[in-house]
Formats: sequence, C-alpha cells, structure tokens
Amino acid sequence: MTDTQIRFDSSTLVFDGGEGDVELSIDGKDFAGWDDNGEMRRAAIEYAQAHGSYDLRGFQSSRLVVFGGLAGSASPESQQALRNAVTGIIPDGQRDRMVVDHQGLTLHAYVRLERASWAIETYGSVARYQLQMWAADPRKYGQAERFPTEGTATSVEVFNRGNFPALPVYTIAGDMPNGYELGAGASRYRVSTPVTPGHPHTFCTRTGKHWVDGRPVIGGIERFDRWVIQPHHLIPVTETFIDLRGGTGGFSVEVPPTYV
Repeated sequence: MTDTQIRFDSSTLVFDGGEGDVELSIDGKDFAGWDDNGEMRRAAIEYAQAHGSYDLRGFQSSRLVVFGGLAGSASPESQQALRNAVTGIIPDGQRDRMVVDHQGLTLHAYVRLERASWAIETYGSVARYQLQMWAADPRKYGQAERFPTEGTATSVEVFNRGNFPALPVYTIAGDMPNGYELGAGASRYRVSTPVTPGHPHTFCTRTGKHWVDGRPVIGGIERFDRWVIQPHHLIPVTETFIDLRGGTGGFSVEVPPTYV
C-alpha cells in the first residue's frame, strides 16, 4: 500500500505504507475503518398505534481503525525488540493521538488500544503484525486554522475544510471592563467577566469550558448558545463577531477541519 503513514505521539515507531525498504509496512487489505464512516446509532421507538417509528436524530458510532502488515528486522534480537515496541503501544488503556498521513491528507484521531497481534513468518527477519485502535470520538481532525491569521478582529468570516461540523475555540483579548458577547448567526455567548490587558479569555465550544490565563472561570456566563462551523461544502463561510460592550480589543478563532 502506498502513500500511507501512521504514527503515535507516545511512540517513535513509524508505520509506513510507502514504497521501498521499510521496517513496518502497511498492507492495503489490512487497513480499514479510517476512510469509512461508523454506523449511525439512534433509539428505535415504534409508534404504538401507527405505521413506522418516531423520526429521531442519529449519531455517529465510535470508530475502530485496523491496520497491519509486515515487520522487517535484522536478527532474532531485533525482531523481539520490534515485537515489544509494536505490542507496547498504549498497552495500559490510556488515550493517545494517532496521526495518519493518507492520500495527501494529514489527520489525527484520539484512540485507545483494542488489540495488538504479532506472528513470526521468518524467524529473525519477518513477522506480521496487526493493530486495532478504538476511537470513542469518531471524528478525525486536521491542523486548526486561525481566523484572522494574525492579530484580532471584531468580525471575521471563518470556514471548515472538513466534511463534518467543527467546534471552534475562541481567544478574546483587549480591555473590556463590561465583558463581551460573541456571536455566530442567532447564537450568542455573553460574558460579564471583564477582560483586562494581558489576560486573554479562551472559550472552547466543544467542552463549554472558559479560561483566563489558562485557569477555569466559574460564573460570569450570562448566555451560552452552542454553535458549530458547518463544512465548507455546505456553508462556504460563517460570520462570527463580538460585541465589545464599550471596551476595546477583539478576538481570534481556531477552527479544526473536522472529518468523518
């Protein structure tokens, strides 16, 4: 398999599907679950006295990514060391970031180990491995894009290069003694906590958390309408803005391209 590379933040191993002599290859027929969407899940509640069921929203299921191939080594000792390294990727159940370079696109997902297997084909030189990685969050993320690219603004058009709604992160800076109000469309995020120079606020729409200088803020949130940045192919741009409430400054927003 060509043009595919997989790596983990916690490991120095590189699983390389490119051409040439590689220590850990990726077999095309043994790479699954990355390009596919997971199954949609929903509660199926049938009408008691009518045809069909209630029309309930569905949600993406978790993702299982499977990949494997040949593992080359120069000696029985190096083969055993490689086996230990491969099967030792996040073996304690912790979460790790898995980065996949595939068909010209670099994306990452947060995964936990489901299963690791290793079978020797030629003692001391060739083995076959397989890793199964479970992603509770089925979304895949690209490098976040910043709007505006430099400084801050009071209004900016943002977009999401992915194919799934993205959850942006806002940074608010300046001098706003009366707080501020962020907005996108009809949605609002109103804060009464003042912004002081040199002490920016950060607001994450994914977690709903609000920080000042990296510390969580308790209270001061007057209104919280959660919103998303729709995929670029559905809505080319989304205008997002801030009401400074008589203060000065602005905001920037980071949008991670989000895919399923």
